[in-house]
Amino acid sequence: MTEQRKAIAYTRVSTDEKAILELSPEAQRIKVTAHADRSGLTIVEILTDEDESASTLNRPAMSELLTHIDSGRIDAVIISKLDRLTRRIKDFKSLLQRMRKAKRADGGQGVDLISSAESLDTGSDTGQIVFEVVDSMSQWDREVIGERTSAVLQERKAQGRTTGNPPFGYAVGEGGVLIENEREQAILKRVAQLREQGKTWQIVADTLTAEGVRTRRGTAFSKQGILKVAKGAGVE
Repeated sequence: MTEQRKAIAYTRVSTDEKAILELSPEAQRIKVTAHADRSGLTIVEILTDEDESASTLNRPAMSELLTHIDSGRIDAVIISKLDRLTRRIKDFKSLLQRMRKAKRADGGQGVDLISSAESLDTGSDTGQIVFEVVDSMSQWDREVIGERTSAVLQERKAQGRTTGNPPFGYAVGEGGVLIENEREQAILKRVAQLREQGKTWQIVADTLTAEGVRTRRGTAFSKQGILKVAKGAGVE
């Protein structure tokens, strides 16, 4: 007999949604429990964020969920609907990518995401398409940002204007073509990792300083300094 997947159920309701019966934590629990029974899942814990918006991942129960995902002790996360996790594409992408890299309780790779309303299970062959789309979107984002910034630099050069400093994470190569700066790209990746863990901008700056990471000028990053370069690179 195949061992059932171990899952964490996550529910969320914002202050504005509390009057909507079908979005109540109890209604969500009923939905995920029923779906888990149909899907052969064992729910080991149900986490709930109350009065919490979907505009940020910095929520108490969400932080617990991320800890579970990284623990290697679960196989899946089950929700009643995708918007219970987040309504932001960027956050959804980061969550999926984090789950894909995580170790599973059964020894495999990649924690599955299961959503009742959308009949989504990333552990299925069809569900794997979601990961492929997210990977494509991430690559497309990087290429579009690079092409757009290169175009701006080329236009300024054509007009006889100084190109100035390239955005953080990039350098200006021959002919004004924008190329990635490996050191700065690594810093941005580290910042994104810390933000995914729910760290505040001040903690991000302090962590980089403790790790010996410095700005282009060789100084320590301040809260405002890291916020500026991160926002410019699309890291939130």
